[in-house]
Amino acid sequence: MEKLTERQKNILQIIKKLTAENGYAPTVREIGKEAHSNSPATIHTHLTKLEKKGYIEKGKKNRTLKLLVPNEFLNKKNSLVEVPYIKMDLVKDVIKELDIPKEYFKISLNMTDDKTDIFVLKVNNQDLRSIGICDNDLLIIEKVDKIVDGNIVAALAPDGKVLIKKFFRKDGFMHLESDNAKPIIVKNIIILGRVLSLYKHF
Repeated sequence: MEKLTERQKNILQIIKKLTAENGYAPTVREIGKEAHSNSPATIHTHLTKLEKKGYIEKGKKNRTLKLLVPNEFLNKKNSLVEVPYIKMDLVKDVIKELDIPKEYFKISLNMTDDKTDIFVLKVNNQDLRSIGICDNDLLIIEKVDKIVDGNIVAALAPDGKVLIKKFFRKDGFMHLESDNAKPIIVKNIIILGRVLSLYKHF
């Protein structure tokens, strides 16, 4: 395997570290932030070199980097916490399921960002591919009292269906928006929480 420059070694270590800490691959922006680089083009160049030298495999979307070498950071003890696990296509009463969970999912404490009211939701039949949320992805969601414009939220429709939408307030109404569907415009709706991050399934 071809040797790396010092900068390439640094970028590779950042990828390993963030992958181990978060449980999924970092984005170009996240790598750049950790590497103190404000140039996505520069990070892309480093990733291309790492791929050509056989250390990683790049995908076409965010968080699709794949390490082709061992990740020594995974050998370090990483505390886990169990949180409620909801499959949105199977659960009939989400509120009850969150209060008395039937299933739990283990996630790294690093992913909770010191927050305590967390649950995991398995995505089904949603229209947010433009921001990387696809069917079968697992969303880490925080229950919150306050939602701000632009948050990605899990909301409970009147028919009991869970919706994953972009949230906005306009003219006294709540707007829940997605890629290919008409906005849902309501006075009030139950917000289960805001999306913190996701596990990407390939």
